[in-house]
Amino acid sequence: MMTLLIPILLVVFIWALFRTFGTTPTRTIKAGQFNPTPAPVNSAKETWKAPEPYPADVRDPMEFRASAPTATTTTTNSQARYEKLVVKGIVYSVNNPTAIVGNEIVALGDIISGVTVVKINVDSVEFELDGQRWTQRVQD
Repeated sequence: MMTLLIPILLVVFIWALFRTFGTTPTRTIKAGQFNPTPAPVNSAKETWKAPEPYPADVRDPMEFRASAPTATTTTTNSQARYEKLVVKGIVYSVNNPTAIVGNEIVALGDIISGVTVVKINVDSVEFELDGQRWTQRVQD
């Protein structure tokens, strides 16, 4: 039975291959005869307007740069030199909150560049210098 089915299946397989790949299109188009039907034209005129550019204050996520800290209170001249203290992240817990300021990990009471870390909140860090306090939020 197998010896009879194998040649029959081989012939059917070859016939299917020639039928699929070996045939030419039944309708041939001669040169100059191609006349496609035009696409329907929309009677309403569509105008394309270029989108507005992004505002200049939007941060490019692909650009690496240090963000300037934002102070919530006015800063004195002695505090202005410490504005380079950028709060990059906060790991908040009730018992032991810590923050990443610049390239250092600080906790409550730590001193960084002469400035004391007074309080660490969920989204900001409070600093003190010469009796003056200011708060800086986490920078994007």
